[in-house]
Formats: sequence, C-alpha cells, structure tokens
Amino acid sequence: MEIGFVGLGWIGLPMARRIESSEHSLHVWARSSASIEPFANGPALTEISLAALGESCEIVGVCVRDDAAVEDVLVTRGLLAAMRPGGVIVIHSTVHPDTCRRLAKAGDARGVMVIDAPVSGGPWAAEAGELAVMVGADPKTFERCLPMLKTFGGFVRLIGPVGAGQSAKLINNLLTTATVGLLFEIFELCDGLGLDHQAIQETLTAGSADSRMLRIHPDLSQERARQGAPLLRKDVAIISELVESRGLRVSALETASKKAVESMTALGEGDRHM
Repeated sequence: MEIGFVGLGWIGLPMARRIESSEHSLHVWARSSASIEPFANGPALTEISLAALGESCEIVGVCVRDDAAVEDVLVTRGLLAAMRPGGVIVIHSTVHPDTCRRLAKAGDARGVMVIDAPVSGGPWAAEAGELAVMVGADPKTFERCLPMLKTFGGFVRLIGPVGAGQSAKLINNLLTTATVGLLFEIFELCDGLGLDHQAIQETLTAGSADSRMLRIHPDLSQERARQGAPLLRKDVAIISELVESRGLRVSALETASKKAVESMTALGEGDRHM
C-alpha cells in the first residue's frame, strides 16, 4: 500500500520508520525540513505538501500534538480535501473522541474514512514494533488498515466505532497518570521514613506492587518531565470533561492525576528533585 505519515515527533518518527521498513511504500511530510532528514537516504518519498501526500496515498497516519494540530492538518492545511475517495486518515494523536467523530462526518461527505488509532508504549515500543494500538473504526476499515497498524503495533485491538479508540487511550492515560501521582507520594513517604529510593524501587519491582511506571519512575529527568507535563495536563483535561459530561465520577483517579501533573510540572521547572 501507499501509506502517508504526518507528525514525525518522539513517537511518530519511530512509527513511520517501522512503516518504511515494511513492504509498504511510505510518503512523509513535515513543516520542518529537519523532521524529514532521517528519511533522506531511505526508500521513503518526501512530499512537498500535504496535498501531494494526500493525493498519493491510500492511508495516511497523523500523529501530531493535540486537537488543534489535528484540525490544522486535516482541515486548515487541506489533507482531508486532498485525499481521494476511498482513502483513510488514521488519527494516532490522543485527542477528544468528539474531534474524531466530527472529522469522520466531514470525511463521509467526501467519501474519505477518518478513524482513530491512538497508541501507547512510548518511543521504545514504537521502535520495536510493540505499541498497543486502540482503534475506533468500522470493522471493514479496521481490517483494511490492519497491515499498516501491525508494522508498529504488537497489540492491535478494535475497541468500537470512531471515537472508541480515543476513549480507551484516555482511560489508559488517566490510569498511567494516577500511577505516576501515587508514585510521587510513595517516594515522599520514603523520604519521611528515611528509606533509600533505590532500595525501595528495587524491592517493589520484585513484588506484587510492580508496574511499568514504577520501573520508569527513577529515570524521570527534568527534560522528560518538561515535555510530559503539558501532555498529562491535556489528557487529564479531556478525560475530566468526558467524565463530567456523562455525570460520572472517578474521584480517586482525579486526585492522583492532579498530584502527577503538579509534580511533573515542578520537576520540569527544576523545583523538584526525584
């Protein structure tokens, strides 16, 4: 298949490289020429515009920062208008489910399918082709996109119709953020009890309290926190709005997530030490 990719950031780049190394033909576009330098000597085709990319590809993956950036790529910069009827746009960004549903309706009017397939696992999982991919689509479109999704996904699951993938990813991120918040509190407790962080971390990972975030937590750097805090804040805001709009409550997770966002922000600003 002719596959396009937009959004060559810390996780989008290894995703695109996985597509490039597959049997599919990859087309890439980026606002910055520096972003496409990794593809300079490979088989990928670098397009001069989003319109050219859309016209050339059957499926285009979009992995940009937030709702506004997704709208910019699909609507303002014209990717949706450039796609041929029968084409598919796959939104890998973590955004509001309603954003995907609205863009899917706009796509329907042009004969273009817009689906959501946010991912989890980080750049290391993307490089290894082991991302968890949560898909919101109709079954037929899901099956059509599956060969592309499997290039970077070790676990690919159809969750439900458009928007369902985003809901699953937001639940994933809320639980992840809650765990981060709890870990900050746990290590503050260790300080209060005079316990060594490394000794406790190694002990917890050997027992029933083990988790992926516990293993990552000691390696949180100021730079990673600076990059991660705004994304945590964005995702918590989206899931909070989603929960509130349905009259639901997740009070324990909300409290822990608030702690995580505050702690990550402080660490990123250099006002907090691990």
